[in-house]
Amino acid sequence: VLARERLFDWSGDAADLRLEEGVGLVPVRLEFRKGAPHMIWMTQPLPQFGPAIDDVASVAEMLSIEPEAINTDLPVEVGSCGVPFLFVPVRDLATMRRLRVRQDVLKRLLEPLGFGEVFIFAPEVEYEGSTVHSRMFAPDFGIGEDPATGIASGPLGAYLVRYGLVPADPTAYIVSEQGVEMGRPSFIHIQVTRQGEEIVRVQVGGQSVYMGEGDMELAD
Repeated sequence: VLARERLFDWSGDAADLRLEEGVGLVPVRLEFRKGAPHMIWMTQPLPQFGPAIDDVASVAEMLSIEPEAINTDLPVEVGSCGVPFLFVPVRDLATMRRLRVRQDVLKRLLEPLGFGEVFIFAPEVEYEGSTVHSRMFAPDFGIGEDPATGIASGPLGAYLVRYGLVPADPTAYIVSEQGVEMGRPSFIHIQVTRQGEEIVRVQVGGQSVYMGEGDMELAD
């Protein structure tokens, strides 16, 4: 990742950059603690929503759950901050743990829409401080399940604000716990700012943790 534009010099607390990610310059803010990066924030494009899928029975079949487990008070809807996902609200953690994606049904539902990613969330959480429990599947792209999906977290936060699940006055502060069922829990921070009924800013951030290291030896 190359920094193509620095907005201002690092003052000791934070640095604002624009990073080239292959989709244009992306605003990124690095917050420092004791001279080392502590939190990294990315500003995402403003969200777009739609279409909605009214065939809840087929969505439930895709996830190997009963239709009653889906919260039909909310829409099963496409949301995007640059990459589209189908957002599916379910009622509880027990349902989240039972999810098993049927790729044949996923293709039938999503191929006409031109993508293959599905993001499921519930308001019940496992960790104190979390706002929402999340899982993301994209088997059509070789991703059985992703433990942390930053590009989906922006539209997730916008969805929660859009439908009144999280207040934004003017900014909502959200933590999405993801990857729990994989044994790789992640905590993605989301900030969504609204002016009136319009969402005007979406930011996604988080911290990295040391997982391990290794060596590779190449032989001719």
